[in-house]
Order: sequence, then structure tokens, then C-alpha cells
Amino acid sequence: MIPRPRAWCWAAAAIVVTFVPSLTFVTAADAQAAPNIEVVEQTAYVHRGEKYSITVKITDAAPTDRVAIAVGRVSSSGTRVRQTRADLRHVDRPAEMLAGNVVGLFLLAICSTTQVNDQCASLEPGVWPVAIGISPANEPRKPKQAIMTELVVVPDSGAVLTTPPLAVTIVVPLTAKPALRPDQEVRLDSLDRNRLRTLADRIEALPSVVLAVSPQLLGALELSSVPEDRALLDRLRQLAATREVLALPYSNVDEEAWRAAGLTDELKDQFQVGQDTIRRVLKVEPTQGTTIVDPSATTDTLTMLSELGTSAFVFNESQLDALPGTGWSTPPTKRFDIRGARGTGVSVDPELRRLFAGDSILNAHRLLADLSAAYFDVANARDVTARDERHGVVVLVPDDWSTSTQFLTVISTALQSNPILRTATFTSIFNLPPSGTESDTTAATPAQGVLTRSLRPELPKALGNYPTALRDATARLNSFSGLLSNSDGHTTPLRELLLVSGDDRLDPSERDAYLNQVIQTVERGSRGVTITGTLRVTLTARQDTFPIIIENDPANPKLKVVVELRSDPRLDFPGSPIPYELVPGPNRLDVRVRSRTPGSFPVDVVVRSPDGVITLATARYKIRSLALSGVGLGISIAALAVLVTWWVRHHRSAKRAKIAHQLTGAA
Repeated sequence: MIPRPRAWCWAAAAIVVTFVPSLTFVTAADAQAAPNIEVVEQTAYVHRGEKYSITVKITDAAPTDRVAIAVGRVSSSGTRVRQTRADLRHVDRPAEMLAGNVVGLFLLAICSTTQVNDQCASLEPGVWPVAIGISPANEPRKPKQAIMTELVVVPDSGAVLTTPPLAVTIVVPLTAKPALRPDQEVRLDSLDRNRLRTLADRIEALPSVVLAVSPQLLGALELSSVPEDRALLDRLRQLAATREVLALPYSNVDEEAWRAAGLTDELKDQFQVGQDTIRRVLKVEPTQGTTIVDPSATTDTLTMLSELGTSAFVFNESQLDALPGTGWSTPPTKRFDIRGARGTGVSVDPELRRLFAGDSILNAHRLLADLSAAYFDVANARDVTARDERHGVVVLVPDDWSTSTQFLTVISTALQSNPILRTATFTSIFNLPPSGTESDTTAATPAQGVLTRSLRPELPKALGNYPTALRDATARLNSFSGLLSNSDGHTTPLRELLLVSGDDRLDPSERDAYLNQVIQTVERGSRGVTITGTLRVTLTARQDTFPIIIENDPANPKLKVVVELRSDPRLDFPGSPIPYELVPGPNRLDVRVRSRTPGSFPVDVVVRSPDGVITLATARYKIRSLALSGVGLGISIAALAVLVTWWVRHHRSAKRAKIAHQLTGAA
């Protein structure tokens, strides 16, 4: 058990060293205003034998107000650290407050293992709560305002650590609302551009950070001609060259909503194009097999993602069922299995994400304290065999985080030097041992098995009629692509519009604008094809040809079409439908026709795309056939032969009768 520090350590905590010039006071009339305490600087961690310092800026304090600082009597676990913060926010009389002068900087000397005296605090390695409050001089134990931070005492320098340092994977999303607009122009919001540029500059200090760069953002920056956008893209390329880049779908999509709507093939395109874009634009190979899962994900979603190559899933803790038993102080810092799905999972502590908002320096130190507490939970585990296991956490930065230089400076400096924390990639995190079922500070055994967790999915985002509209626009674009001899240059920008239309940050009208632009562009590109020339044809032979003149607008490219002829069954068109490539200008197509009987027949001519989705031109011909078929000719010849035979026989019979009559008359 960690020993309690002696009472004289509290006096040492309140030693005044210097005043901060920015410390301001209010007039007597404003004495009732609530003062404010802001942490300006703080020691991230100390070894025993070193000094802990914290500098605060106090505003709106009354001239008679006093500042007090106190250190908790026992070091805290992950749960106690957060509970102490919560308690301080909700009570009027913190039990550990001491009166003191209004100061800017406090120093607290930590006793070493060999020197213990009245001028230092005897603190064992661990995370110790520190409270700072402003109180009226006459009521020092009733602070008007108070804040809570933590003092991290790490193991002695040179000490052999039984517990490996806590692996910390920080994932920084670099994304923005779609900058590629429906008119195919790139207009990145100026606030997003400034935020991304500042964030890109600041994370240079985090060499092992994992980048979650939006492929749709990369695609837009690649197309942009704005110098600031080109500079931002160059900056992202520099960062990606030395950091892990996560494979992502092209746009932000709700995977479960798409799966439930039957858009599985479209979702595969999102992932494939997203990976291809990262390779092409950043010139790096993205890390595949790991997916940050949406809150609406179900086991069916995970099965679909597994088929797409995902084997490791990152969840927000709120997406999962409650942990079994009472042995869990924080979300697991090892991997776990997922009930009803293949693969393995880790969870993101939502409390760590919340620390990215508010007082940047104070929350940066709180983040480090939470991470350090997770380490000490393992180092002080009752199960001795669990103390030498590797643990790790994923810190997922909020998408819209407005970066703070001070925050990142504190985090980067501490992670590079703190002996109990180390930065890690996703590969390291998912190579951690599995969690046991009782707590995170016990080793998983074959008898107990591995921790298996169930999902608690939220409702997926409503897509409305978007799935139907997307399929229609995709079918038209695919058909248009089949028309073009060289389709890439014409259809690639339109496919990007389809991909961007799926971004879940767009409202229904914005999505429709992208899809309508694709459909209208396809319609414009398939106009200008007409059938000209005479529409009346006379056939003089049973098998003959006749010309069809098809005019392709000179502004159009070459088009690969199919010419289809439909008519009475007594007309036959060998080879129909006929594949044909239309060049710009007039095109003559000689069509073979076979007539079974003479007569006049209507013929419908249709010029369409190879898949039949797009019809470019139609016309009705009138064909008159004068030729006889083989059967008709045979019947006619036979009839003529019968007629001739009858005529010959009749002529001979009549001649004989005439001769006989003449002979009878002569007699």
C-alpha cells in the first residue's frame, strides 16, 4: 500500500516563489465577481528528489482573496483521479484546502529516497491530486473557485521497470466538410484551411502520431489551384512521409446505414478509391486492416468490414456493453474479442477525448495524468503476473478540434521523455495481449477466457431516397462511360462527385446537388446525336443494303454506340444490334436487310449506349420491298408453267378441232 505523506508536506506546498505580472485584482464594487484560475505552466512529471512547479494566472480576484494549494493524501487510480475532479466541482469545502497568499507560482519539493526532511513532501511514485483554490481571507476553507490538476511522480531514475511503459497511440483526424463542390470547383472553407494548417504545423512535434487524413480532402487539395491549398497539401505530404497513415473510405460515411440500404458495392468503392487516393496523393502505403467504427455499427457491419479486409476495430467505449464485474477502473487497456463477429477490438476512452476541449494546458496535464494512472494501475496490480504485461490506449482526437500549441507542446514533450509512457502505432496496440474477464490488471487465462464484449449500436443515420438516387446516377454515369472511347478524362471528375455525395456531413439538398450535377453532365454529353438523310428506302432485291446517316455534334468526342433496328418479322437485319463508333460529324452506316415478302414496312432505328441505359437518337424509316422471296418465286414459276402448259394444250386442242371442222366441211 502506498504510504500517506506526512502532514508537514502541506506547508511545503504553499511556499510562495514569485508573482505573475498578469495577476489582476478588481475594485471593491466588483469583489463579488467569481475569480478565474488558469494554469499557465506545470511540471508534467517528477522523480523523487526533484521539484514540482505550477504557475497559475488569476483574474477577477478581490484584493483580500487568498490562494491555497493542497496535495491529496493518497495517490489515485484511474477511477479516483476522475472522481476527485468531479468531487471538487460539486462541493463547497474541499477537505484538503489550505490558506495561502495570492501567488502565481508554487513549488513543491519531492523527497528523495535518501533525504527526507520537513522541506519536502514524501510521495511514492503515482498520481497525486493537486487542488488550487481562491478563498476570502476570512473564510479560507470556502473557496470561491477551485481547479484540480495532478502531480505525477514517476519511478526513480535508473530503476528497473517491471511494467512496460504504457503504449499510447494518438490518432489525429485531418478532415473537413467537402471542399469539392457540385460545380466541380474547389472551395475549402477558410476556417477549415486555417485549422488544418495550424494542426499540421503543430503535430510535427508528435513523431509517432497516426494520421487519419480524409481522402476527399486530399482529392480536393490536389485539384485546387489556390496557393494556400497547395501549401497545405505539401505539408500533409511531409507529415505522411514519416508517420503511419490510416486507410479510410473516400468520404465520411455511416457504414451500417449504407449496408442496411444495400449499398455494399458502393461502400467497397468508397474504401478502394480512398486507399488509391492516399497512395496517389501522399505517395505512401496506408495502414489497412484497422477501422475506426461508427457508433451505429452492428455485428453485420463488422462482418461486412471483415470481408473488406478489416481485422482490428477501434470502438468508442459508449458503443460497447458494460464491463463485467467491479474490477474495472477505466476502459480496457488491452484488446478484447467481439461477440458475434470476427476480429479483435480496442476501445477509446471518451473522457480522454473530452480533455481536448477547454483549458488547453490544464487538460493536457490531465490527459497525461490519466495515462499515467493507467500505467500505475498495472504496476500496482495485485496479480503479480499481470504487472509485466504490455498495455496501451488509443487517444482519438476530435474531428473538429481547434488545435492548441500549448496542449500539443505539453503532450509531445512528456511523451518523448516520460519513462512510463511511449508513443505507439496501431500495429503495436493490436499486438497487445488480450484482456481477462475479471479486470484489466489480471492476466487472461485459458480457464477464464478472453474478455468478450457486445455492441450497443446507435440508430444509423437516415439516408432517405439517397440510395435510389445514387444508384440511378451511378447507372447513368457507367452507361456514359461505356459510350466514350476514352472515358477516364471525362468521367473521373464525375465519379468523384458521386463519392463526395455520400459524405454524412452533407444534408439531403446538398447530396442531391452533387447527384443532379452528374446526371445533367451526362445528359449534356450525350446530346447532339441525330439521324439524318432520307427516311424512305426501296429494296429491289431480296437481300440488299441501305444507308443510315448519323450526325455526331462536332463538339462531342468519339462515341461507342449500338444501332438497333426494330421492324416487322418479314424484314430481317443480320448483325443487329450493330456496334459502331461515331466520330464527330456525319457517319454513314450501311445496313444489310433481307426481305421475306414484298411490301411496305416501318423500321424503327435506335442509337443507344452499349448497355441500353442512354438513348441518343431515334428515327422511323419506311422500307418498300419489290423483291420476291425464294418460295414466292417458285410458286410464281410453277403457276406460270401450269398456265403455259394449259395454254399450249388449249391451243393444240383448239387447232385440232378447227382442222377437224374444216375436213368435215370439205367432205
